[in-house]
Amino acid sequence: MSGRVRTTPDYDDRQWYFNGDTSNVSGNLKVIPDLPIITIAEDTKTLLVLPQMLRRPIEDRSTKEEWTRWNDYGIGLFLQGD
Repeated sequence: MSGRVRTTPDYDDRQWYFNGDTSNVSGNLKVIPDLPIITIAEDTKTLLVLPQMLRRPIEDRSTKEEWTRWNDYGIGLFLQGD
């Protein structure tokens, strides 16, 4: 799969080039600065991925009554100033 560009709505591995004309930008610096990349925080999560045949569709358990109850609760909090 090397050399092939894969893009989906959730993933884009294309190479980006910032080589536009910067002579008309405001400010004294007319080049794109080479800024350092510093990792502030890092974390790892492991997800269990099931084979396709074991996956079941997620059922929608919410009902109109449940939505209405939460909406009324939110309006009550708003009216109390919360």
